[in-house]
Amino acid sequence: MIIIRIFKNAVLCASLLSSLVTFSQPNNEWNNKPDVFQVNRLQAHASIIAYESEELALAGDRKQSENYYSLNGTWKFNLVTKPSLRPQNIYAANFDDSSWDTISVPGNWQTQGFDYPIYTNVTYPWSGYENISPPAAPTVYNPVGSYRRTFTLPQNWEKQPCIVHFAGVESAFYVWVNGNYVGYSEDSYTPAEFDVSSYLNDGENTIAVQVFRWSDGSWLEDQDFIRLSGIFRDVYLYNLPPVHISDFHYTTNFDNDFKDAQFNFSAQLETQNTGNTAGYVVNAQLFDDNNIPYSLPINLPVTFDAGKANVSSSINVTNPLKWSAEYPNLYTLVISLSNPSGTVIEYESCKVGFREFKIVNGQAKLNGQPILLKGVNRHENDPVLGRAVSKASMLEDILIMKKFNINAVRTSHYPNNSIWLELCDQYGIYLVDETNLETHGVRDIIPASNPDWTSNCVDRAQSMVERDKNHPCVLFWSLGNEAGSGSNFQAMYNWIHAKDPSRPVHYEGNSNYADVTSYMYPSVDGVKNYGASGNLKPLVLCEYAHAMGNSVGNLFKYWDQFEKYPNLMGGFIWDFVDQSLKGEKGFEYGGDWGDDPNDGNFCANGIISADRTLQPEIYEVKKVYQNIKMNAIDLLAGKIDVKNWFLFTNLSEYQATWQLLADTTLLQEGELTATDLAIEPQKNKTVTIPFTTPQLQAGVKYWLNISFKTKTDNIWSKAGHEIAKAQFNIPFANQEVTPTDDYGNNNLQTTSTNNALTFENSNVKLTIDPKTGIITNYSYKGVNFINQGPVPSFWRAPTDNDRGNGMPSKCKIWEEASKQRTLDTLVIYDNNKNNIRVFVYYSFPAQQTLGVIMEYGILSNGELQVTERFCPGSNNLPTIPLIGTSMKMPDQFERFTWYGKGPHENYIDREMSAQTGVYSKTVDENFISYIKPQETGNYTGTNWVKMLNSEGTGILVAGEGFEFSALRYNPFELESKTHPYDLV
Repeated sequence: MIIIRIFKNAVLCASLLSSLVTFSQPNNEWNNKPDVFQVNRLQAHASIIAYESEELALAGDRKQSENYYSLNGTWKFNLVTKPSLRPQNIYAANFDDSSWDTISVPGNWQTQGFDYPIYTNVTYPWSGYENISPPAAPTVYNPVGSYRRTFTLPQNWEKQPCIVHFAGVESAFYVWVNGNYVGYSEDSYTPAEFDVSSYLNDGENTIAVQVFRWSDGSWLEDQDFIRLSGIFRDVYLYNLPPVHISDFHYTTNFDNDFKDAQFNFSAQLETQNTGNTAGYVVNAQLFDDNNIPYSLPINLPVTFDAGKANVSSSINVTNPLKWSAEYPNLYTLVISLSNPSGTVIEYESCKVGFREFKIVNGQAKLNGQPILLKGVNRHENDPVLGRAVSKASMLEDILIMKKFNINAVRTSHYPNNSIWLELCDQYGIYLVDETNLETHGVRDIIPASNPDWTSNCVDRAQSMVERDKNHPCVLFWSLGNEAGSGSNFQAMYNWIHAKDPSRPVHYEGNSNYADVTSYMYPSVDGVKNYGASGNLKPLVLCEYAHAMGNSVGNLFKYWDQFEKYPNLMGGFIWDFVDQSLKGEKGFEYGGDWGDDPNDGNFCANGIISADRTLQPEIYEVKKVYQNIKMNAIDLLAGKIDVKNWFLFTNLSEYQATWQLLADTTLLQEGELTATDLAIEPQKNKTVTIPFTTPQLQAGVKYWLNISFKTKTDNIWSKAGHEIAKAQFNIPFANQEVTPTDDYGNNNLQTTSTNNALTFENSNVKLTIDPKTGIITNYSYKGVNFINQGPVPSFWRAPTDNDRGNGMPSKCKIWEEASKQRTLDTLVIYDNNKNNIRVFVYYSFPAQQTLGVIMEYGILSNGELQVTERFCPGSNNLPTIPLIGTSMKMPDQFERFTWYGKGPHENYIDREMSAQTGVYSKTVDENFISYIKPQETGNYTGTNWVKMLNSEGTGILVAGEGFEFSALRYNPFELESKTHPYDLV
């Protein structure tokens, strides 16, 4: 059955940080010890790998270094449900793991058939088993995964310093090598490294890891996401020479003209040599993208003190290419360390972006230009792999963002895989890099100002900043999310600013500990009032436009304000991709895994689906986020104001074309000239589109379409990619169509029985049920087009955000009114046999004041005129979800073509991205498979829609600017199901 619906429109002392803690054996660090979050873990630092040649350092692929050894792959695995059951002595050389399962690393164990996912938002996930208070860790149900594998060490590796690197383990783990206890670490989303040099053997070695699903550190990791566990990022060993570079950092500063720059470089070194360490030299050299030296080299002699050394210097660089999202120009910094004989013993490298981000007089500026963050929040989520997200998946996300005008990401709510930052550097995405800190369920008490948690919180910020400090894509450091307030945040803020004064700090929980003000989900008026206040602390919306299900309406209203006031920086939509895991039937969410408590599908808030299928709202995001805005000045004269919102790109870099259409017929087209497009960044110009007034036709609408596209290929799109568009209705003074009253002379006959009112001639047959006033059959030349209706309808299936604001209960009477009505009167006027009028008067038990009159004009030529008169009768009724009609058609009419807004689903508050034209779809294509069934498949501004069968036979519904949808399911069926695969 096809259903078609028609309706109308401060500095922290170093002693606070956890210094190197050493214990010979594990000591239950995972439970009730908030100030012990690592044992023997190395200090955080920038991502490093020692390359054996300058060529390899320039290529920058750490996996190609002979000093890199991956431990990814298949491990032996054992899982128990609680810590008291965990196997002991798994590190012993003679431990028998032959009965254990195997597991892939990196990977979450829940996505590989062990344990089960849990989705909660605020509630801590163990609350279904026990009620504990921080800092106690759960013990009744707290799975522990034990991992073991052997590996053969490359030749001579045991003679050099060797580090084991865990890029991400959730949530806490112990590690042993060859039976020796190595250490312990918490913080799931930043690397944990341990020096294993003294434990390695020549040849075969064994590593054992024991991972706790939850630890006392989990109180700091109450993020709104699907709770998963295990070694989910890369594990590898890397070798270093006895004297080596242990960390390095660079910053860039521009002159007042943002032309020339100062390049500031520093490095830290360590040595295990106990003899003479004089004569070592650090060299730092910038290379361009052709691997040609770009700047003068920096040569720094090294002086060690107690095995450590620091070197630093600055050089002036003449007019370097600048880094931005528009032009993500990168240089390669190669750092080499030479021994006293002049032999290079180590190369390190990283990408360098010359850029400067500052807040100036209340306005955020990148390289001197005012910046707006057109952002999204993004969780790391793969529907099959969980949080073990591949580089290919990350790149897919980047390409989608670039093609849809998204320029910024908040790494909600933890530091992302370092590969993500490398891609953001390369492709040009601005980042708010967020500390792995959220205590939503207990944020009034943890971490607050409790000194037991200070070192832990500061360490998490430190681990993020030290790893990511050399990435130009990072504009802000964020202290975390929904973790309350207190002196611990001041301590984090102070440490970050002491370490990296080049970047501002963000924290929505309390902007007193931040350099910007940040809100979640304010009203448009709230944003407007902040902008108008002139507050010199810029406002950024870290979350807005809640994109759960069918959503993102009225997005443009926020951007009207962002573009108006200089102290508004933009915002980040919540969020980018639906969090979900793929099950046998389809995508799953909270509750589908037997998890209790759970928060259902609240994890699915993306503008794209979990498998990266584009959802209709992303097209609205693209339109609102586009950097070229066009507004009508004098449409009859073809005058359009074009505003260039790019920071560094002249619009002459793009091709702009225009078309003039009469309804859907192309009349004229052309291309804007180079002079037209010579619009500097942040400037606007009135451009004249050189169309001529056509021979006007009565009743025809004339449309001016303008499109901006790329001229050349780039790393994220091919030439011809559309970056901006606009459509205008030209208000020519053409006449309206004169309606006809000639409906032929094939008179209609009226037949009345207790069960049917029939109106027919040799071509047309229409039947109305006299007990309900509803059409039960409408056929033409023997083909039945309508099984039932149209009937009055006031209900649409609630969207996810409707459910969130209580709409289903607040507006319940409209659902009831759509299901139940009373026929009061049915009146037939058949004195004109070519134009019979039937009036059907309804009242509604659910709302006594409500009345509806349906008028049917049955014409002898086969037309059916439908008029609905709606009389609410009261000013105290709740919001009406919909005013219209619905009707059922036979299944064979499964394709529809329409003239209206399209081609993607659109609504009255989300139709800026849709353009008027003629489009065609099948009913099945029109169903948007939101993770939970809801209102979908609507189109606005419609002038006609045809419902057709495979032979091209069907009916035409015509009107003026109406809305419609065509689906296989009515609103009540959609509302009653929890997954798309439940619909039949």
